[in-house]
Amino acid sequence: MSRHLLPYTGALAQCMLNYQFVEECLRFCLYRCQTVIKFRLVGIQPYEIQLKQIDDAALGRLIELFKPMTDNEALIRQLRLIKNHRDLCAHQGFFLTEQKQQEQAENEGELDAFLSEAEKCQQMLSEEMDLIAERLEQEFQRLKKEQALPDIEIVPPLL
Repeated sequence: MSRHLLPYTGALAQCMLNYQFVEECLRFCLYRCQTVIKFRLVGIQPYEIQLKQIDDAALGRLIELFKPMTDNEALIRQLRLIKNHRDLCAHQGFFLTEQKQQEQAENEGELDAFLSEAEKCQQMLSEEMDLIAERLEQEFQRLKKEQALPDIEIVPPLL
């Protein structure tokens, strides 16, 4: 690989790592939201958390699974924006011809913008994760106080 391509490929790799982190954060949010639902339905309605569906989902599907679980429309818009960026990077970024990579290396601004949007999304998602964790902790404490905690395996563990 030519030396002039190193900044481009480094920036591209950083973008892809950020997108992967967003996917994992979405999974975390979905696990927690599903657990809240499970807690609320104990004794009323059987409910099985679909862990495999969450584990196997790509970013676009994770966004669609998460959309009904939040009223944070700004976060959903940001997630969809970075999904489009991720698709572009994932499907074209590493497969460009050397000539195209040289052109991209000269115009690293696009990747910098993608990275900035991904970091903005991570911050928004972090705030949402805190809200979901707080709701789950409240529900957990309520059930614990009522001595009504269900015998379920929670992924990831609460404590």
